[in-house]
Amino acid sequence: MNTFSVLSWNLMGRSGTAWWIPSLWPVSFAKIFAYLRKHQADVVCLQEFPLEEYEEKLKQLEALGYRVLLGESFKTPRSSAVLTLTRHTVGAHGENIYVLPQDMGNQFVDEDSRVLWFDCVVGEKTVRIYACHFAIRGLGIRERLWVLDRVLEHAKGTKLPTIICGDMNTVVPKKGWRRWVALHGHKIEVASQMIDGKMYEGAETELFAKYAEAAGFLETFPLGQPTWALPYTSIEYTRLKLDWVFTKGLEIKSASMGPYITDHRPVHAKFAR
Repeated sequence: MNTFSVLSWNLMGRSGTAWWIPSLWPVSFAKIFAYLRKHQADVVCLQEFPLEEYEEKLKQLEALGYRVLLGESFKTPRSSAVLTLTRHTVGAHGENIYVLPQDMGNQFVDEDSRVLWFDCVVGEKTVRIYACHFAIRGLGIRERLWVLDRVLEHAKGTKLPTIICGDMNTVVPKKGWRRWVALHGHKIEVASQMIDGKMYEGAETELFAKYAEAAGFLETFPLGQPTWALPYTSIEYTRLKLDWVFTKGLEIKSASMGPYITDHRPVHAKFAR
């Protein structure tokens, strides 16, 4: 195996029901499909793929030479749905659904965090890939670190080189007006920012990177690089990095981001082992 590429992207295909976000999915999918066809990544991890006419859309993606891997929860209406596309043989695989303990989150939590994992056989080598979508509403730093810990713990079960990628919804910035906006906009309790008995005033992204690094993983992209903008614009007013590509046991050959077609930028990474 010389190199292989991974693309991760939140398509915003299940967010059109919000009153303030218009549903432009038919237009968006045409652009998304053209983008995927142009870049031809070996592995594509997609979040929020819509249920609307999904079977026909998946046939179009299969026509590009991909095998589609879905979790059992894909057909539920929740926005945390994840699917993956791969050009290579799939070995062991599964779906993990992380439900918060009763003493975490609040009454506004309306979905669980979902992760598809699979062993991707590329030539004579195998790589473990986790495609993630972490819940957002009602979850703060404490809760998403709990989910990340569960994923990292699961990853300890393999000796394969590993990629953990996806939209992890790390929406809490450092202390300031942007944090106030995030806490109120996503119904997050102040207590959810308590870490080890103290109020954490830094950005959620900093803790995420530290937790992953302690488990041997490195983030591919700069922590200060936003990946989210107001829907159908390129206005990054909250400067949020929501999308991640953690790696372990792999050499990063290149990393780049695409334009805003949805509210997230597609993130690309090429690896060598």
